[in-house]
Amino acid sequence: MKKFLKLLMMILFLFVSVLAKNIYKDNTASAITVSKNIFLDIPMIKQLPEYHNGCEATSLTMMLNYAGIRVDKATVVSKMKKDTTPIKRDSAGKIIEWGNPQIGFVGDITGKSPGYSIDPVALAPLINYYLPGKTLDLTGCSYETLENTMLSGRPVVVWITVYFNNPIFPHNWTSNEKVVKADFSQHAVLLTGMDEKSLYYNDPLSGAKNSKIDKTVFQSVWTKMGRKALSYNK
Repeated sequence: MKKFLKLLMMILFLFVSVLAKNIYKDNTASAITVSKNIFLDIPMIKQLPEYHNGCEATSLTMMLNYAGIRVDKATVVSKMKKDTTPIKRDSAGKIIEWGNPQIGFVGDITGKSPGYSIDPVALAPLINYYLPGKTLDLTGCSYETLENTMLSGRPVVVWITVYFNNPIFPHNWTSNEKVVKADFSQHAVLLTGMDEKSLYYNDPLSGAKNSKIDKTVFQSVWTKMGRKALSYNK
């Protein structure tokens, strides 16, 4: 009888040991598995019909709204910096002098007359106006930083091109002796989420919420456009 009980105890001990080992493995595996899926539900705001060239301001408005700031695109447009340098062309119609998007929005944002864009460095102060001390200029950051920012629950305004066309920067002009290289297909959207292979974004021009783009395509265009991006710190 004693031998039987001893054998039974040994079998029970082995069973518990194996079970504990398997549980430990399962817990370890789940601890190192990090989900790369996130989807932020951000209300869509269209730039049209008021602002033909207002993609940056409208994308920023969506981001600020998501951060809890009640502001409309018209107010954002009125408060953002502008470079009012008048456009100057040569005899062939080529632009030879105009504003600098690093100073402020260049041209007419409504599209009634020529307009171009505004860069993150000039738009960032507006984030600080509404979210003091929380401005996050991600320009020049790695692609992984964009993903990590979204994974932390924050959308990101990014500068790309319309339809993700390959940028070629066919235009250039001087602004206070500095050369500005421009591609009029430049566009800004708000990144709202991602899964394993794709990114999702609100497009203020098309009015499409959570549009989908392959990560590889996005990285290529975003990098060529200077890796420009804006978000905010919590």
